[in-house]
Amino acid sequence: MSKSYRTQQPAAAAKRRIALDKEGAPVLPRIVERRPLPGDCHPVPAALLRRILKREVPLAYLLGLNRIELRPRSNNQIGKPFGQYRSSDKSIILYSLPLSWSWDFFPSVKLLAKMQNFFAKVDASPQGVQVTWPAREVLAMWFYIEVLGHELGHHYRWQNRVRRGGGGSQAHEEFMAEIHSHRFYQGFLKLMRRWKAQKD
Repeated sequence: MSKSYRTQQPAAAAKRRIALDKEGAPVLPRIVERRPLPGDCHPVPAALLRRILKREVPLAYLLGLNRIELRPRSNNQIGKPFGQYRSSDKSIILYSLPLSWSWDFFPSVKLLAKMQNFFAKVDASPQGVQVTWPAREVLAMWFYIEVLGHELGHHYRWQNRVRRGGGGSQAHEEFMAEIHSHRFYQGFLKLMRRWKAQKD
């Protein structure tokens, strides 16, 4: 993240206010995992989610977050939404997904391009779009950055709304949450480069 004064303030507040466990890792918000729909999975299941939050997510994104809930999606409602942030109780809801699905509509080119960046196979036809993931692990990487990172961005914005002068329009808030998810993507790339350097 940027080292500006604005981003240093939430980071410093989080460092002061978030308790640490005996191993020095942050005490996490409550994580609830509910059974996904038959044929679905939770791309980032609770055990993996806890590891990611402790090791990879900056503390400022966890400050004030009360709960993350993994829920089954509604039937035939893939991506509507993939996840959501509820400011009323400062919680994030993440919905289950299959490894392959069809849309009878055409989502944004941007969304499909981001999926393809994580090796999803996207087949378009006059009937709609077929999305197929080669493995659960790559679905998990995309979901962590583009869904969880996006919703954490919403929480970060809401948690710091007084300092930045209140909220903006829905379109503006979605744009800013996308910027936060991009920061998670940059952090992921750095992690991959470190991992590659260690292997070499």
